[in-house]
Amino acid sequence: MRFLITGAGFVLAAISAFSGVRREVDLDFIRNALRQGRFSAALHRLRRLPEKADARTLTLQSRAWVGLRGWLQALDCSRRALLIDPGYPQALRVRGMLLLRLRRAREALPLFRLLLRITPGDPFVLQQLSTVCCRLGRYQEAADFCRRALRVSSNRWNCYRMGYIFERTGAYGRARLWYRRALALGLRPRRGREHLLARVCWKMGMALKQNGKIEAALASFLRIRRWYPGTPYARAATVQIDALRRLLRVLLRQGSSAD
Repeated sequence: MRFLITGAGFVLAAISAFSGVRREVDLDFIRNALRQGRFSAALHRLRRLPEKADARTLTLQSRAWVGLRGWLQALDCSRRALLIDPGYPQALRVRGMLLLRLRRAREALPLFRLLLRITPGDPFVLQQLSTVCCRLGRYQEAADFCRRALRVSSNRWNCYRMGYIFERTGAYGRARLWYRRALALGLRPRRGREHLLARVCWKMGMALKQNGKIEAALASFLRIRRWYPGTPYARAATVQIDALRRLLRVLLRQGSSAD
C-alpha cells in the first residue's frame, strides 16, 4: 500500500512538472507571437491555456487585443489583471499606455505614478509621466519628469519631449535647441526635419510680432525663408516679411516726421 501511495505521488508530481513546463512553452510562444505582430495566434493560444487566467495571462490578452484594435476587450483584460494583482508592473504599463492612446490621460496618471513607485528611476515610466502631464497641460511637472528621464537616458524621444514642452510654454529658442539635439540623435519627424524646425521659428516670429518686437520677428521669418524654403511656413513667412517691412517703413516715416 505504501508503495502504491508513493508511486501515485511520484506520478502526480511528474504530471504537475510537465504541466508547468508546457505552460512556460505556451507563454514563450505567446510572447514571441506578440513581438512578431501575430496577435490572433497569441490570443488563440491564450484561450487554450487550461489554467485559470491570472494577472500575467490577462495582461498578455490585453496586449493581443491592443494589436487587434479591440480597445474595449483590452481595457477589460487589463482591469481584471489589476483586480487580481494591483501592483503587477506589466498590467500597469499596458493599461496606462492604452488609456493614453484612448486620450484618457487623467486615468493613466495614477497608474504611471504607482508604476514609478514600484520601478523608481525607470526612464520609460518617467517619459510616459511627462507625456501624461503634457496632455493635461501640467507643463512644469512634465518638464521635471522629462529632466529626470534625461538624466537616465538622453535619447531622441526625451530630447524631443523637452523641446515640445518648451514649445508649448513659449520658450521657442530653447525648444529649437532641444529639437536639434533630438534630430542629431536620429529623430525622424513625420513631416520631416525642416517642417519641425520651421514650425518653431514660425511660432517664435509670431510671438515676437505680438510683443511688438518687429525687427526680431522679421529676422525669425527671414530665417525660415532662407533655411527651410521647401516648407509651407516659408510661403507664409514671405507674407509676414512683406507686412513687417511695410510696417517698419511706416514707423521710420513717423519717426522722421516727429523729428
